[in-house]
Amino acid sequence: MIFKRLFQPKYKHPDAQQRLHAIAELTPDNPEQKSILHELAFNDGSADVSIAALEKLNSFPLWNKMAEIASDEKVRKAARRKVEQLLLAGKGAGLDAQQKRDFIMQSKDFATLELLLRQDPLVQQDLSLVRHILEKVDKTALFNHVFYNVLDASAQLQFLPEFDSDSDLQRIIKKVDNDDVRQAAQALLAEREAQANKPKEIAAAAKLVLAKLLALRDEQDFGRFSEQRQTLTDEFGQLAEQFDCLADTEAATFNEKYAQLTGKLDSTQQVLQQRFDEQQQQREAKQRIESAEASARRVLSSLNDTLDGEIQTLSQEQITDLEQQLLNASDALSTALSDADIDPSSRAALESLLNRLMMSRATIDKLPALQTACEKALQLIENLATEAIPENVEQMEEVSRHLSELSERYRSIKNAFADWWPERLDKQWQKARKPFQQAMNALQEQIKQSESRVRNKLRAVESLIKQGRFRPAMGLFKKVSSWYAALPEKAQLRLQRQYQQVQQDVEELQGWQEYIAQPRKPAMLEQAQQLASQPVTDHSKRAEEVKKLRAEWASLGVLQSDEDSALNTAFDDALERAFAPCRGYFAQRQQQRQESLAQKQAILDELSQFDLEQDTHEVEHAYRHFLQRWQTCGEVERGQRDKVAKAFSDAIAPLKQQAEAFYQQNAERKKSLITQASALADEQDAEVAAEQAKQLQQSWKNIGFAGHKKDNKLWREFRRVNDAIFANLGEQRQAHRNEVDEQVEQAKQLITQLRTLIDESGDNESLKHAQQQQKMLHSQLDTLPARQRQKLDSAVSECDKALAKKRLQAQQQQRQRELEALFSTLESWREGAQPPVADDVPPAYRQWFKVDTQATDLSRDQLTVMMEILADVPSPQSEQEKRKALQLQMMADKLENGEQQSQEALLMQWVSKGPLAANDIALLQRLRRSVDA
Repeated sequence: MIFKRLFQPKYKHPDAQQRLHAIAELTPDNPEQKSILHELAFNDGSADVSIAALEKLNSFPLWNKMAEIASDEKVRKAARRKVEQLLLAGKGAGLDAQQKRDFIMQSKDFATLELLLRQDPLVQQDLSLVRHILEKVDKTALFNHVFYNVLDASAQLQFLPEFDSDSDLQRIIKKVDNDDVRQAAQALLAEREAQANKPKEIAAAAKLVLAKLLALRDEQDFGRFSEQRQTLTDEFGQLAEQFDCLADTEAATFNEKYAQLTGKLDSTQQVLQQRFDEQQQQREAKQRIESAEASARRVLSSLNDTLDGEIQTLSQEQITDLEQQLLNASDALSTALSDADIDPSSRAALESLLNRLMMSRATIDKLPALQTACEKALQLIENLATEAIPENVEQMEEVSRHLSELSERYRSIKNAFADWWPERLDKQWQKARKPFQQAMNALQEQIKQSESRVRNKLRAVESLIKQGRFRPAMGLFKKVSSWYAALPEKAQLRLQRQYQQVQQDVEELQGWQEYIAQPRKPAMLEQAQQLASQPVTDHSKRAEEVKKLRAEWASLGVLQSDEDSALNTAFDDALERAFAPCRGYFAQRQQQRQESLAQKQAILDELSQFDLEQDTHEVEHAYRHFLQRWQTCGEVERGQRDKVAKAFSDAIAPLKQQAEAFYQQNAERKKSLITQASALADEQDAEVAAEQAKQLQQSWKNIGFAGHKKDNKLWREFRRVNDAIFANLGEQRQAHRNEVDEQVEQAKQLITQLRTLIDESGDNESLKHAQQQQKMLHSQLDTLPARQRQKLDSAVSECDKALAKKRLQAQQQQRQRELEALFSTLESWREGAQPPVADDVPPAYRQWFKVDTQATDLSRDQLTVMMEILADVPSPQSEQEKRKALQLQMMADKLENGEQQSQEALLMQWVSKGPLAANDIALLQRLRRSVDA
């Protein structure tokens, strides 16, 4: 046994460190050693040995296999890290493309496949691999990440149909920047909506077609019936081809109803067909009548045209042809009347037309006499054309009598052939008569206006007399008298009574004029002198008073006496003195008006030289500047005001045109901003809408003026839309604050509940409940904004510390119970007996009781001392030398291997030595002290 242990290979050594040294000496190039490495990698009990053997083999398939099957967590994690490292390494450092593809196609390690897809650019570029991984892993979050962050636009278009949810497509439309992808998503969304609505649309369309077919039974027109039935039949056939989207029963119901309606419509069509044939026969008969009637009317019209022409030039051959046409038309109309069943009113009209044809034939017989009458009428028209047109009232009466005689002669010639008199001659007669009639109408209107003027002015004289304005009344009557004398005799007779009455009133006034004026003039002179003696406070008012006094003085007239002349002179002198202070004022006003005129002329000169080729903004600025300067200029002379204003309007028109175009452009841009702002009202994210609205407001400021009429109105509209956007933002923020407050309150309640659970927890079950509550609390905190979360951090930290302390205490108590059970079992384990393991000993401890004397070369005495060294517990005096030697060995092993054995490992080796001998009892007590230390 000793020799077997002496010559045992290192890779089978019980000490894992020795096996690790042995692996360093093995090479995978040797088949036998490679097999040993395989054995160590997959079957060795030490995780470090398995990992070292895998490192030595350096095989990706082995690493991958171990990542899948390893029972040891350390080995599995190391294998997984190695696999991920090799998969994600660049060219030359990791796997080639084919190995990586094979791994992806065969692997069931979804986490690694997801990692590859998220981090490996080569995998991301191969759409077949991307699709394979996505299908295998089948995680929505991964699919979304790849679609938004990995795929380019062309790849996104290929993967777009994989989105089953309409909400996903709507999210793509909002988040993706590429127009093609957005448009494809919109098209796909519209297509799905159409497909979803298709059964309803097909069913509704089928019901509509069937309803129209049913309503078609009431149609009485055969043509419309046939046309509409064919159209509806075609529509139903097209819909029937799409019935596969309907339920079988629904499609069968539609087909059955269609078949029933088809039978009923066939019966209706047969009845309408028979009626249509009868009506067709009636129409043909009616057409024969209409044809005969039209032919008769054409012949009559042709006869009228002939008679309206040069009748006197008609030959006998032409007359004979007309007679034949009338005869043929009469025969055709007579035949139609005898063949057809015509209603009485229509028959009477046709018989009247036939009578006209007969009368026309008689007229043809009188055609020579008509030709002679036409020649006489033409002679009258020529005679009228040679008459002179009247130019005054005296000539008008003579011409009017002669014109009446000629008109009477024309009518007598025409009346003998009234029915067939040429319209052409009537037009020539009216044309020749028109200048005379127009001239006489104008003279009559002139007489009427003059008569009306005299009548109105006589009334005005009467009104002035009643108002006491005698002088204006007498002056106006003098003019009216001359107008009255110029009127014709008949007009004077119509106004004679009114004129004589007003004449009598005016003659009486002339006698009273001196009587009225004599006492008033001295009083008015005194009033004028008093006005001249008063200081001027309001120059315009003083000028108005002087003007009023002069008008009243003039209304009194001149009395043709020395006394009246003296009064007139004195009155003029007083008014001159009263007005003298105003002359300087009005001279200054005149000077100001001249200066204003000069300023405005200077502006006009500047406008004439203004360069219109400047930037539009500069032209608009100049336009407003010129307007402002013009408005600040004073008034100009009344006679020049309109002229100067028109000159300014013409001169500034080109600037105004450009400015208004500039304003219109600005108005359109501002309207566009209003439209954009209005669209933001539908934005669900109010923060985004408000931010964009601020940008629009800045753009508004940069646009400029849009004209007085539009700018304020546009601004009010823009402000109204913005107010709505920011009101919505305020509502959303308030709603968010309310939601956050509610979440904070919930978090506080969770903290209170967690504190209660921690205080009351005393066993594993209550601690587990507290840990669940802790997770809920932290999940709730993750949803809170940072500011609110910070306010709760202190309370949450206290809960976390308290729970951690409770858990540590529970773990210590549990370990203490487990150790108590372990040592209790050891105390009862004697040589030759199976270990009576207690139920409360952990399964891991139970494995230690499987005796393996080869697990270590160290004795229980040595293991006990090593435990005392690790626990810093003093050893018996008799063990001091041994303690020093073991302590040096432990230090050397630590320096060589970088680590030393733990208490757990030493305790396991101590137990695995087997049942306790009598001398092991004391060692057990020392071991107990070391563990409890």
